[in-house]
Amino acid sequence: MRPPEAGASARGRRVGIAGPYPDDVLLSPEFLVIVLLVALLALAPVRRLHLLGWPASWLRTYWIGLLLGGLILGEVPSTAKLLVPALLVAGILPYVAGGLLGRAARRRGR
Repeated sequence: MRPPEAGASARGRRVGIAGPYPDDVLLSPEFLVIVLLVALLALAPVRRLHLLGWPASWLRTYWIGLLLGGLILGEVPSTAKLLVPALLVAGILPYVAGGLLGRAARRRGR
């Protein structure tokens, strides 16, 4: 058995200087920032729909849909041609047609 060389551990793996963040993590800091930004941006139209009287289960489903669409757009930019128009319509609709959406939700909730 040979003695370990300089810069190598006893098991044969190289021992280096630890960086500020480990490389073998499940979620990168960039992904977590994207998740937080998309989640916060999706709350604005959800709040508007809440004020219009939408049921909580609909609001939750709408927020999850916006969140998933935003995350896919943030991580896979090639989907922009399809997702950007859909997310814009879904995000602006509560402000443009808010009265119609509120009446439909109240009628459906009865």
